[in-house]
Amino acid sequence: MDVLESMKREMIRRRLSHRTIMTYLFYVQKFLKFCNKQPKEFSKKDCREFIVKYSDVDCCGKTLNVVLNSLRFMMEEILRKSMRLNIRYSKTPKSLPECLTREESKALINAINNPKHNLLVSLMYGAGLRVSELVKLKPQDIEIQSGIGWVRHGKGDKDRPFILPIKTVARHPKCA
Repeated sequence: MDVLESMKREMIRRRLSHRTIMTYLFYVQKFLKFCNKQPKEFSKKDCREFIVKYSDVDCCGKTLNVVLNSLRFMMEEILRKSMRLNIRYSKTPKSLPECLTREESKALINAINNPKHNLLVSLMYGAGLRVSELVKLKPQDIEIQSGIGWVRHGKGDKDRPFILPIKTVARHPKCA
């Protein structure tokens, strides 16, 4: 049984994101090299030793959680083995990102002389768009009259609305 191929097929069938698929396969491949056994012989002990090895490598809590989830997926969903390790997920620090002040944001936007670039940065800042969402925007995704726009195939391949900032629309009358 090819564990990696079986995992890939099952994750594609479940429509997991490409990045999740690649990450899970990466860690399971490392586990297969570490364990050096046939899939039928894998045990909880092997998984626990692999996770302990990874926690010694000075990786962060989020990485350990991904390693644990990828092994759990392989064991439970592909090999149909119990994976109750009684390992708690690692705590991840919940710190807020450092942001620009309102004055710094205004100064940054006002320093942009190109009208198109100014509109893009204003829209990204005012509507809270990711860069990848902004560059995929099309004119038909923006409804000026109703004051909303649509992110198509955003994070997680989901569509979502966003509110057009009134100041941005007022500052850029050509876009209306």
